[in-house]
Amino acid sequence: MTMITEEMIAEEKARLFLAKPPEECGRFLVLSIGTGLTSDEGLYTAEKCSRWGALGWLRHRRMAPIIDIFMAGSSDMVDIHIGVKFQLLHIERNYLRIQEYQDYDPLKATAAAALDDATPENMRNLVGVGERMLEQQVTRVNVETGRYEKVSDEGSNADALIRMARQLSEERTARLQRRMGEVTAASACATGF
Repeated sequence: MTMITEEMIAEEKARLFLAKPPEECGRFLVLSIGTGLTSDEGLYTAEKCSRWGALGWLRHRRMAPIIDIFMAGSSDMVDIHIGVKFQLLHIERNYLRIQEYQDYDPLKATAAAALDDATPENMRNLVGVGERMLEQQVTRVNVETGRYEKVSDEGSNADALIRMARQLSEERTARLQRRMGEVTAASACATGF
């Protein structure tokens, strides 16, 4: 997506592009699904971390802080990058990040984080995380603060997924119709009609 938009911007004048992006940009549709882990905000404070030592960064209360922080930072940066790009293109609704952010409970998150744990209990936990994520109101990262904020007019994540599925279905139908038109035109040329 980054490469395509950069090519489009290079072809257009950037100022005109940002004022009225090409129609093709409206065809970008991105769904990003998190693992159900919430933000680490407040979980690791400088005061707590200063007492750990090297081993504490690797393992602390059944968690791996250095990995958690690295993964959260990477995920947040991608989310912010895509959020900024979609805002510039005036297509914010075409990017949906589904992630559980509220009501952080490290013990629940730890159980759900074990994606390779196929025990019946963990499978139920994972299903529960998925159901909660679908019920949550759509959130979007505020690119100025880095915090996730509820988007009041977009409903739940389930509602947003239905809208996206409808868009994909409409795009598929349009492509099939174009393809059928091309086949019909090609066969008409071949038969001389």
